[in-house]
Amino acid sequence: MRSDRRTFRRVEKQALAVIGCWVAFAPVAFWLMLPNVAMAGWFVLGLTCALWLTGPVVSVTVTRQEVVVRNTFHTWRIGRSLISRSDDIDDTELRIAGHPAVDVSAFDKFYSPRITGSHKPATPGTGWFGTTLAEVPALPDDGRRRLGPHWSNLLLALIAVAGFVEAWRLAPQ
Repeated sequence: MRSDRRTFRRVEKQALAVIGCWVAFAPVAFWLMLPNVAMAGWFVLGLTCALWLTGPVVSVTVTRQEVVVRNTFHTWRIGRSLISRSDDIDDTELRIAGHPAVDVSAFDKFYSPRITGSHKPATPGTGWFGTTLAEVPALPDDGRRRLGPHWSNLLLALIAVAGFVEAWRLAPQ
């Protein structure tokens, strides 16, 4: 593992189980809608894209100069000098000096149990982030934060919506 770059991705068993069940069920759904192949294809494509967007596409990367937060539809690039640590072990936001906090979707859980039953962090990402900031030495940075769109995920969302709309249009009335 490179010592100057660490990445945390939201990969949870529950989300992967839902995606896996859909991948297993998709051929059956396609077969059930077989007389209308176009409708079935658009529906399967739309739901697959939507499920992918709910889980593994979000991440946090810590480098020596910046922290890159990739949420579902946008990406934050934040200079390391702006990050301030929170004492809350269940905090899913990054505190930024002089700016509003940034939500980190990778630290949110796909399925959140009501009680964790211990004093461990509710998500593994929050503990990972504190450890990683200490392990990856910081270099001087530009002290800026930048927001940009996550174009590939916006395209996937557009494909999902188009798939559902087209399947609805092709459904027999």
